[in-house]
Amino acid sequence: MQGRDDQSPRADELLTKLRRRAGALGSAGAAPSGDEHLAAALPQPGARTRLFVALVLTVPVVALALWANDSTVGRWTQVVLTAVILGWSAGPLVAAAGRTLRALGPGPEVPVLLGALVSWAASVTDLVRGAPEQWFGAAAVAATLLLLVHHVAARAHAAAGPDVAQPPVVDRVARWLPPVVLLVAAVVLVVRLRTGHTVADSLSATVAVLFIASFPAAALAAPAALAAARARAERRRGSAPAAGTLARSASLDTVVINRTGLLTTGDLALRKIAVTGRLSKKAALIAAAAVEQGSDHPIARAIVAGAGQARVDLPRIRDFEANPGEGASARIKDTEVTVGKAALFEHVDPDLLAHADGTPGRTVFVGWGGRARAALTVEDTIRETSRPAIARLKRLGLTPYLLTEDGEAHARGLAAAVGIDPGKVRSGSRGKAVTDRDLVSELQRQGRRVAVIGRAPSDLLFEADDVDAAADTIELAQQTRSVIRQHLGWALGYNVIALVAGGLGWVHPTWAAILAAVAAFVPLASAQRLRS
Repeated sequence: MQGRDDQSPRADELLTKLRRRAGALGSAGAAPSGDEHLAAALPQPGARTRLFVALVLTVPVVALALWANDSTVGRWTQVVLTAVILGWSAGPLVAAAGRTLRALGPGPEVPVLLGALVSWAASVTDLVRGAPEQWFGAAAVAATLLLLVHHVAARAHAAAGPDVAQPPVVDRVARWLPPVVLLVAAVVLVVRLRTGHTVADSLSATVAVLFIASFPAAALAAPAALAAARARAERRRGSAPAAGTLARSASLDTVVINRTGLLTTGDLALRKIAVTGRLSKKAALIAAAAVEQGSDHPIARAIVAGAGQARVDLPRIRDFEANPGEGASARIKDTEVTVGKAALFEHVDPDLLAHADGTPGRTVFVGWGGRARAALTVEDTIRETSRPAIARLKRLGLTPYLLTEDGEAHARGLAAAVGIDPGKVRSGSRGKAVTDRDLVSELQRQGRRVAVIGRAPSDLLFEADDVDAAADTIELAQQTRSVIRQHLGWALGYNVIALVAGGLGWVHPTWAAILAAVAAFVPLASAQRLRS
């Protein structure tokens, strides 16, 4: 016998993976969850080869069972081919099933594999005794379909993403369905034997019960829907949200838009001019625009552009001086003119302050001699998508909040323009700094499920400058949740009806295996609705 060192690297790799799988399945004597059973691909290398061999061998087994079951050669050929399917193709699943049984937590594949092994053993016994009834076809079909379902389930989990989380009901089904199926099968066998049915008839009903239950119908409910949803998002937006993002988005009831720039284009335009005394609005605009000619600040550009639209001639300036974050000043002829915040002036008329506080937008003052003579207000241009996106969020049952460092009047005006309740605005102006973490914590204390839209150093759900894209994700998440619930309802309803039908002997074992596979593929087919 060769030692460990003589084994090929391929064999070493397989043994290592099998040991890891065994540790994951049997650790702490606990039964594996549904995710651990169906999220993992078949042991590599050779998983696809095992499935391909099973598919190829099942065809002659079924053909011989249908048309050459009276032939001794045909029967023994079925023995050998079915043994290969169960012993080699499904070998890793059989080993995993044994580990779960030793851990006293039979996995979902245990009933099917037990039914296949019982069918094969009973058929061999009948063949040796010369009895006419053999179920090699049922055993081969059941094992092959189980392999196929595992393969498809692994692909669905991979497409759904690494952070896919199963609904709690799936773990409960994974924990309770196998023991229930085994118990029902045992009861069916005992009852049928005691009520005068033949051994063959009793075994047929028992095996049908073992085959017909379909745990994958529940286990694929979430992965199938999430994979289809991510494919749709990838096609529409060029990127797919993580499965965890979709799962969390479906339960949201509040979103925080963490700056006004997410709702506006950033293109400022001059909207209003307020003046005091005998100064005309035209004169105020000429004075402000003349000074701002020397600045490249967005507000300065908006004021200069406003003067251009008004077709006024701007005087030459000299001694221009910028005060970053505050404003700028320059000399027009012999007068030093200042444009900027109220703090730059010794006196600001209360009417101008009231104008600044009550007018949506960003207001700067213009004046000379230490006195502000006029106030000019610029506003952002609202994005075309902002109003429809906010309307969509509301239709989806979410309450939007706006968090901004802009002035309160500007923020409330913008909120009202896009459809956000001005009472849901939190402004950080006047020294009252409010962060998205502060607002999220406040809302969560009220029992709200909150996400933030924008880019900031916090735990954000939607790290993008696009409210419309966030609305897309939330809408898709809610649709996905609805489809998942439909899948779970289907899975639970099917298993109840199927177990009753199998226990009453209404379904042949081969058809029981086929029905279980069809039930597993229903979520995969149903989920395709989310792609369109």
